Amino acid sequence: MTSLIEVLQRSRAAGFLGPGPLEPHIAHAQRYAAALGSAQGLNVLDLGSGGGLPGLVIFSERQDLTGWLLDAMLKRTAFLEWAVAELGLSDRVQVARGRAEDLAHTEAHRAKFDAVIARSFGPPAATVEAALGFLKAESKLIISEPPDGRTWPDLSELNLELAPPSQTPAGTAVFTCTAVAEPLYPRPIRKQQRNPLFG
Repeated sequence: MTSLIEVLQRSRAAGFLGPGPLEPHIAHAQRYAAALGSAQGLNVLDLGSGGGLPGLVIFSERQDLTGWLLDAMLKRTAFLEWAVAELGLSDRVQVARGRAEDLAHTEAHRAKFDAVIARSFGPPAATVEAALGFLKAESKLIISEPPDGRTWPDLSELNLELAPPSQTPAGTAVFTCTAVAEPLYPRPIRKQQRNPLFG
């Protein structure tokens, strides 16, 4: 069986991860695992998995988790399918290829997840909107903090409550989803671009 480090080295060689040592990438991914808390048996979606971070790290470290790695690009999902098999995760982790705003409206994925994680999916507003359709009531959304020190707006109208930074791992933002999103979310990408949820 191939090790996680070897899998991530292959990911980097394919251009899916940035240069430099892998250890900081893994440490950053472990913060997302910490943000999941101690609840067992969660069904987790890694939104925009790309080169496998943070999803492959989280699923490798947490044997109790099931879930999906989602990406829109064929080359990346082909790599992720190989990685899942090589790491022995195939019995509990699946790979989905498609755009989040489409898959979030399918029966297989709509409001099916206890947690959605996203590391480098896109701008904050796009990341939040893409995640909305996948979240169950009382689930978690775990994403990167906005760049440039910006603060989050009040997202209660979207049924999202932000946890205090003092209670979350550094560099992450953790929201609790209080209710399933309205059926229109996520909107088609052009509507999102013309009228983002927030600036």
